[in-house]
This record gives sequence, C-alpha cells and structure tokens, in this order.
Amino acid sequence: MKYFAGIAGILIISSFVYAEDYSFEVPNAEFKKEKLNLSGNFDLKYSVLKSRAFQDILYLYKMDFYLNGDYQPGDAGVHFKTNSEYSSDSQANFNLYELYGNLNLSMNSSMLLGKKTYNWGKGYAFNPVGYVNPAKDPENPEQLQAGIFSASYEYSKSFQAGLAQNASFDLIVIPSVETIDNKISGIKNTDIAGKLYLLFLDTDIDFMQYCSKISPSKSGFDFSRNILSSLEMHGEFSRVEGSSYLFGIRWLNEWNITTILEYYHNDAGLKLMQDYLYLKMSWPEPFNWVYFTPSIYTVINTSDRSSIIGIPLSYKPITNFEFILWPSFLIGRQDTEFGSKQYENKLNFWTRFYF
Repeated sequence: MKYFAGIAGILIISSFVYAEDYSFEVPNAEFKKEKLNLSGNFDLKYSVLKSRAFQDILYLYKMDFYLNGDYQPGDAGVHFKTNSEYSSDSQANFNLYELYGNLNLSMNSSMLLGKKTYNWGKGYAFNPVGYVNPAKDPENPEQLQAGIFSASYEYSKSFQAGLAQNASFDLIVIPSVETIDNKISGIKNTDIAGKLYLLFLDTDIDFMQYCSKISPSKSGFDFSRNILSSLEMHGEFSRVEGSSYLFGIRWLNEWNITTILEYYHNDAGLKLMQDYLYLKMSWPEPFNWVYFTPSIYTVINTSDRSSIIGIPLSYKPITNFEFILWPSFLIGRQDTEFGSKQYENKLNFWTRFYF
C-alpha cells in the first residue's frame, strides 16, 4: 500500500503544476521569485511477446510515472528524479534515480553531493569509458536509469588564444555500497574517478581515470569531431583487464534522416559476446507527415551472427502526448546471444503523457 500512496501523492502534486512552474515569493525579498520546476511523464506500455520456450503468446502491461524536480534559487540548489512503476504481475516499486544538491563556488567551479546519473563517453549505444555510468540498454540507450551516490567537484575555463579553446576537470568520489549501508567511514574502499576535458582544435577530447582498491583501475579517452557540418565522428578507448573500444559516426543527410553507426569491441566479454555493430536511422516527418517519426535500429553480434531489429514508430498528434508502436525481432540460432532469449518477437504499444 505504501507504493500506491507514494504514487498517489506524486500524482496529486503534479496536478497542481500541470505544464507550469510552481512559484512562491521569498519573505522579505523584493522583486525576487524562487521556483521549484517540476516535470515528468506518465507511460502506459502494453507488450505482446512470442515465447520461445512455450511457443505461446504472453501479454504484459506496465505503468511508469516519472517525476523530476529542480530547485535552484541561487548558487545552491536541489534536484531529483523519481520513478514509480506498477506491472501486470502486481508488483509496485518506487525508484529514486537522482537526489543531489549542487553549489556554485564561482563562475568556474561547482560541487555536487548526492545520488547522480553521469554520462561519460561519446558513444550512443555503448560506452567503454562510462566508468561511472549505469549500464545502457542498446535497444533503448536513452532510457532513464539510477545514478550513484557520490561527491564531485568541477572546474572549467575558457581560453582566448591557443590551440585549446575550453578545458574542464571533474573529480568524483564514490563511497562503497558497504560504507553507505553501514554508515561507516571506510575511506580505503572509496573509489575516485577523474575526467579531463579539452576542446582542442575543434575536437572534443576527454581523458578518464578510475581508481579503486576493490576492483581493477581503469583508464581511457574519448573524442568527437565534426568532419563536415552534417557528419560527426566519435570514438572511445578503455584499458582494464584488456582493451575495449568504440568507433562511430552520426550523419544527417539532405532528407533530414539521421544515421548512427557504431562498432564496439570488448576484450572482457564472453567468447561470443565481444564484438557488436549498431545501426540506427530515424526520419522526422517523412513525406510531410507531421508529428510522425519512424526509426529502425539493429544490434548485431558479429561473432555469432545473431541480431535484434527494432522499428519504433512515434506519433505526437496532441501537445504533450506521444504514441509509440514498437515491434522487435530477434534473429539467430539457439546457441547464439539473441537466439537464446526467452522470446523471439515482441510488440510494444506505448502511450506517453508529458508535463
């Protein structure tokens, strides 16, 4: 019952701020307003899956409510992202994806403390240097996921002359899960991650390092550069118990079709799960069909030649509403990665309301 009470409370709060900012006056402050900005979405997903094991059709549904909040009255602020979900197996959960405070120390530096989702790397479907990232789902790389408890410091600087136009440095301190649960200051089990960013000769470059007492140290770099106004090239390289790397391009052609192509290799993967090819193409409003965006993507395991193909079709005929029809097909023998999944085809019907 506590989950339903939480969901109901969130829905009540959101009803007061539908598509608007929640504002209030600060006592004894003239002409100044501070705002708590709330946003989010409500998703209703219905899935039809063809099972491999039972040669049967399964029907599932899931409801997700996402609520995001930002309160930044000045140099200090608080931010959160939550998810409440209910599925057809009568399971209800509440997930706190982010809850952190930030403090701007100066024009060039800031600090952060709390649970935060980081996004290291330039890859779209895979991130070999995403040492502090949640693991991505290549089928839906943009899906919101839970962050990590951390404290971080960032310093940035711009240069008027020279080969480097901008530079920044991020330092992240990550306490171990055992330290958080037991409320013990176990400094020896604290991980430290650092990232140095440079805009060098119009190329974005990051150097990363992750140091830990309980897991192997990791180091790597990434880059991104526009070769042409419509063609971007990016890559990542990581070294930890072997090498992993990614190389990709993003191309916007004259018909407004965006194509993302990436190759990913991971030495640490299982024997048949080390090399992948990712391709996605999306075309907003083809043939002047307004509010409609078809896409197609595929993830190919080049070692065992199995693959998954998805065709998300998005339609937004009404403000703040989106309807998605998303068929997916898994291809491969039973002894391959995608061919051994519990289902061979699935069809998602997705209704999403934004506020």
